[in-house]
Amino acid sequence: MPSSYQTTSRALISSIAQKNCSMYNSPRAMATPETKPSALRLWATRQNAICDAYSGASPSSSTTGQNSSNPMPPPTSMICPGCGYLINTDEKRCPHCGAYNPSLWGVGPALNRLFGGRIDVLTLIPTACIALYAVSLLLDLGAALSMGGGLFGMLSPGNIPLIVLGMTHGEAPWWTVLTATYLHGSLLHILFNVLWIRQLGPEVGQFFGPARYFIIYTVAGAIGFILSNLISGYPTVGASGAIFGLFAAIIVYGRKQKTQMMSLMTRQMWQWAIMLFVLGFLMSGVNNWAHLGGFIGGWIAAQILVSSAEYREGRITILIALICLLLTVLGFVLSILEYFPLLLS
Repeated sequence: MPSSYQTTSRALISSIAQKNCSMYNSPRAMATPETKPSALRLWATRQNAICDAYSGASPSSSTTGQNSSNPMPPPTSMICPGCGYLINTDEKRCPHCGAYNPSLWGVGPALNRLFGGRIDVLTLIPTACIALYAVSLLLDLGAALSMGGGLFGMLSPGNIPLIVLGMTHGEAPWWTVLTATYLHGSLLHILFNVLWIRQLGPEVGQFFGPARYFIIYTVAGAIGFILSNLISGYPTVGASGAIFGLFAAIIVYGRKQKTQMMSLMTRQMWQWAIMLFVLGFLMSGVNNWAHLGGFIGGWIAAQILVSSAEYREGRITILIALICLLLTVLGFVLSILEYFPLLLS
């Protein structure tokens, strides 16, 4: 037998639920204009389902879209990785930013729950850099724990793990100009680059869109290493070439906007890029050719993409970004297949 306290609590919850349900089921709550985001209609639908559950009634036809004899669960929602708005997971294209298939065929929400936050290109790039850096350390812990390089060489991966994962040089395979952008040579190296990626990436993503941002990042990093391999040919890794490409992209966008705020940002980007480029000549082990090539590559890619930056990213743009992603993943697979025996020798 339930206690009087339990009976009172259930009665209180039921009364609150009925009061809220009358509000959610009212015509004012459900009459959402077509111009409003679909997430608002989804919110009202889900609230009706919650009210039905509290009241013990079967799902209504307005909630399920079918009769009560064949109930369906209410649709789920997610945060669009392109713009951050709440959308339905069944959306083929985000109604706000136009991102194609934002739920990744239903896998996106599960990835968000797995990693505890938003999963998009702005988080995937630094996450991939950190994850690959950790893998490179684990593949040769002896080399990683040695302090031969002092502070700047702290937690430096061994050469063999970097080769296996895709370090580039003058005689390296073509795919290494893509994979080396996600590899780093020391703790300070990756901290410095990840901080810059997290600083510049959201700006480029906001100005150009997530797919264009990934294209610029990939092209800038690849051209930076191509120039470095042609001129110096020394083994090299790091995202700094792509970071200089992000500097160039913001400058290109700011020059097109011609507003006071963007002019100030453009001037600041020029100052940072020049200062970091000069600083590279004052430090040893810095790949200045990759910096220069990355800036040139980012400038060229941004000039091509800036004319469409004000529009939603179409299928062609998204397809190009997917090709960049697939080529990068393919590069890691080919590199591991090619050089993994080095770890066993």
